[in-house]
Amino acid sequence: MPSKLNVLQINSVYGSGSTGNIVKNLMITMRDEGIEPLVAYGIGKDVTESDILKFADSFSVKTDILLSRITDRAGCFNRKGTATLINWIKEKQPDIIHLHNIHGFYVNVPMLFGFLKQYGRPVVWTMHDCWAFTGHCAHFETIDCDKWQTHCENCRGLWKYPISYRDRSKKNYDKKKELFSGLDNLTIVTPSRWLAECVKSSYLKDYPVRVINNGTNLDVFCPTKTDLRSELGINDGAMILGMANKWLNPRNKDTVTRIAEALEGKGKAVIIGSEEQNIHKNIICVPKVTDASKMAQFYSAADMFVNLTLEDTFPTVNIEALACGIPVITYRTGGSPEILNGDTGYCVEKFNFNDIIEKIDVILQNGRAFYEEKCIARANESYDYKKKFIEYIGLYKEIIVKE
Repeated sequence: MPSKLNVLQINSVYGSGSTGNIVKNLMITMRDEGIEPLVAYGIGKDVTESDILKFADSFSVKTDILLSRITDRAGCFNRKGTATLINWIKEKQPDIIHLHNIHGFYVNVPMLFGFLKQYGRPVVWTMHDCWAFTGHCAHFETIDCDKWQTHCENCRGLWKYPISYRDRSKKNYDKKKELFSGLDNLTIVTPSRWLAECVKSSYLKDYPVRVINNGTNLDVFCPTKTDLRSELGINDGAMILGMANKWLNPRNKDTVTRIAEALEGKGKAVIIGSEEQNIHKNIICVPKVTDASKMAQFYSAADMFVNLTLEDTFPTVNIEALACGIPVITYRTGGSPEILNGDTGYCVEKFNFNDIIEKIDVILQNGRAFYEEKCIARANESYDYKKKFIEYIGLYKEIIVKE
């Protein structure tokens, strides 16, 4: 094992969004644990630090998006930026390369994997979604597709990220299988058991898979005093919290209408991330909240969090809600059910509004206090992001010892 372990993370973003914050906080943890961290990313604000490289520019990203829509060959452009990345890796000589999202219109995937096979050092790949083993999409539950288990073709999800006007899913599937096979020292990490089982049912099944759950910052996401209820005009009745990108999905329209009607005389639903008005008299929309401390206030003000997610690997918002002491009602999709246990919330089948309304009533009858300690304990025991990052440190050391 090297006297000073050097680990490079590669991701689409750094310090923003869910994966970008994971990368940043894992970098901080590495430093604390005596590991020399490096980060390379492609999208977002420039970070001027010697151990961080932004190798894609906005023009190359926009070009990649345009060409990907025309050709359905996402991840096959930006040769110049990827060459810069490869030269930087040769210079820095990291002992382990840790991949996160390699999709996102910022890196030439064939170039990168061609280099990784030559470089020969261990690779850890945290898969935050399903893109690595499909011919097109990053998620497939909304289109109820299982072609990825055998061979993608005639894709029904071209309208899904990464959007394309051409169906090249069959060739993409074959190309990804070729590129991502043959790495003798690759370890795959997934945030949920559900995604791990998907990997084991795909052409990546021969690689070792480790489950390391997503976590959250429990110093930020914790019960917080707030006057948000009165600011929102909810002085009486319950406050049900949700996210606009889930609640306002067209497929959830009927479900949301039924929930809103059922809240008559009981309370209001507060939907974060939308400025739409007049959806329903029992629904209050508020703009997107980017400040984590402010988000903790919303969770803390609510009686419950209802996540109408149609596809998800391991939604961090569910963890944040538990950490702030409120129970969760979630669709039984992806890794969402794994987050809950005992009296921390309920899983329901997609679009089953009767069951959702029933579970809302159960929580209101029991009262928030019935769930609060159990929810906080669940978050503290299982989803402290510091403990999750220590699991990664352990994995790095385990891999290096085997070399």
